[in-house]
Amino acid sequence: NPRLGVTQEDRVYQGFSAAFDMSFEEIWISYLVGATLWIAPKDLASDPERLPLTLQKSGITVLHAVPTLLALFAQDVPSLRVINLGGEMCPQSLVERWATPNRQVFNTYGPTEATVSASLATLQPGEAVTIGRPLPNYGLLVIHPEVENGLVLLPRGEVGELCITGPGVAAGYLGRADL
Repeated sequence: NPRLGVTQEDRVYQGFSAAFDMSFEEIWISYLVGATLWIAPKDLASDPERLPLTLQKSGITVLHAVPTLLALFAQDVPSLRVINLGGEMCPQSLVERWATPNRQVFNTYGPTEATVSASLATLQPGEAVTIGRPLPNYGLLVIHPEVENGLVLLPRGEVGELCITGPGVAAGYLGRADL
């Protein structure tokens, strides 16, 4: 949250199923700062035509979403001051459309094995969309994809496999391509 900046004055939309790991960002960040968590009815959460209107009407200021959902919104939601995207690749067109001087747009990255997000980028119009920098307690390394002889760290700019380190990373995946 030090990067997202959710405060006790915020109204946070909670639309993800509790079974989806990104719901942790909606629920726990809000809880820890005393923000209002606005829980969407299931029929609204899956209706991209009604949802933006309801978000505005309800004064929602923080939206955690997958880029696909945001791309389906036909109109702006002026009350939003923070949009945190994750779960899939974020297209540059969304940044151009939604990032404004009064609204921050973030891109988070982290496979389920990293217990939700491992990195975060602040997105700006005209700048490349990246996965950003590691969040506290995580590290991002690019390693040689052939790990049979051990992990080989690649120099900056080289292409390889992303290796996420930290205490929130699930154990047991190294050398198990089937997982």
